[in-house]
Amino acid sequence: MALFGPGVADMKAGGFALAASPTPDLGASGDLGWIWNTFTVKDKAGATVDAGKYLTLLARRDGRGRIIRDIWNSDNAPAAN
Repeated sequence: MALFGPGVADMKAGGFALAASPTPDLGASGDLGWIWNTFTVKDKAGATVDAGKYLTLLARRDGRGRIIRDIWNSDNAPAAN
């Protein structure tokens, strides 16, 4: 969480809230595990300003679980150039 903490604090300071769905898809096979879920970002008024999905891949290394891949994708269209 040390990696994400400053970004989440900046979002809160700007009046935004990040929330993940309460029902993630979790799985494991051998020394690999994954978490797939959706998220929303809301502004001070409660309006959704972004939504998307993420996938985190974990692996057991040296007896500890470690994140080895993590990807977040917005469902919003890319900004026009």
